[in-house]
Amino acid sequence: MAMSTDVTLSKGYVPKWPGKCLVCHCEPDSTTKIVSRSQNTFASFFLPILFFFGWKRIELPVCQSCKYRFYSQRWYREALCWIFVIAAVWLIMPHFQELSPLYRKIVVGVLILVAISPYLILEVIWPRIFDSMAGESEICYEFASEDYAAEFRNLNRHAVISSDFD
Repeated sequence: MAMSTDVTLSKGYVPKWPGKCLVCHCEPDSTTKIVSRSQNTFASFFLPILFFFGWKRIELPVCQSCKYRFYSQRWYREALCWIFVIAAVWLIMPHFQELSPLYRKIVVGVLILVAISPYLILEVIWPRIFDSMAGESEICYEFASEDYAAEFRNLNRHAVISSDFD
């Protein structure tokens, strides 16, 4: 089963990137910046206000020709998840109108998690080319390529908190 290879670094550390494109592993002719969220996805699902806090910009080496593939994978998957959630709420909510608001939120929340479980399984089996998640004192960089992750870890070994290679 394919899974991401994770490397966790100290939060204040600016990482060094291998001289390769994240997508095709050739010498990159450009870079791109992405916005990464640093809040817990599960917590922000139940407290949507958290979605607006804790964002960080990361500059990544990506070939000009690979940018479309890189961004489309990120945004299409995000859009797919939101489509599943909105469809699940729209289909499930009317069946639980007789419950109190608290129980309705809990039941609908659990059923939405069940409804998006195929998406979550897809994210584990077929990981994104690159993703990141920041905690309080560290940032976890997730790579689909184990070789790229190993090079990234070696370049940043003095700031590594943990990795899948330990």
